[in-house]
Amino acid sequence: MNNVYQVAGFYALNGKQPPFLVYANATDYRVFDSTNTPELKPDYLDDVVRDISIQHKVTENILRAAETKEELLGLVSPDWEHFFWKSNSPAYIREAKLLWGME
Repeated sequence: MNNVYQVAGFYALNGKQPPFLVYANATDYRVFDSTNTPELKPDYLDDVVRDISIQHKVTENILRAAETKEELLGLVSPDWEHFFWKSNSPAYIREAKLLWGME
C-alpha cells in the first residue's frame, strides 16, 4: 500500500494520468496498472488522495496545537515498527527515543 500512496500522489499531481508500477529484479519484472490492479483504478486513487489530504490536515493541526517541541512530542506516538524508523541508523533511533523520554 505504501507504493499505492506514492502512485496516488503522482496521479493527483500529473493531471490524473493513468499510473503504473514496475517491480523488477535480476531475472524478472511485472507491470501493475489499472487493468490488473484494482488499487490503481481512478476511483480508488481518488479515495487515497482524499485520505492523504486528511492525514496532512491532521498533521498541520497537531503542529499548530503544539507551542513547544515537548508538547509536540506529547501529541504523537512513534510507531517504531514503521519502515521510516527501521530504515534509520541506531544513533538516530537512540536520539529519537531520548527526545520522547524513552531512554
